[in-house]
Amino acid sequence: MRFSDLGDAEFDGEPWTWQVDRGVLMVTTPGWQCEGALDSSTTYLLCSPEGRVAERVELELGFQPDAEIER
Repeated sequence: MRFSDLGDAEFDGEPWTWQVDRGVLMVTTPGWQCEGALDSSTTYLLCSPEGRVAERVELELGFQPDAEIER
C-alpha cells in the first residue's frame, strides 16, 4: 500500500483514502472500512467489508524504509 501526503492511498491497483481521527488511522474504499494503529515498523489494520464487522479481517502492513518512492 502506498500512502500519499494528500490522504490518498493505493493497494493492489485500487484507490483508497486515509486519515487520522483522534489518533486512529482510518483507511477506506467504497467496499472496505479499516481502522488501525501504527508503530515504528508496522501498521495494523482491522478491515470490514462494507461495514460487516462479523467478516472483519486483520492486516499487518510492514514499512519498507529503503523502498523507492514513486512521484
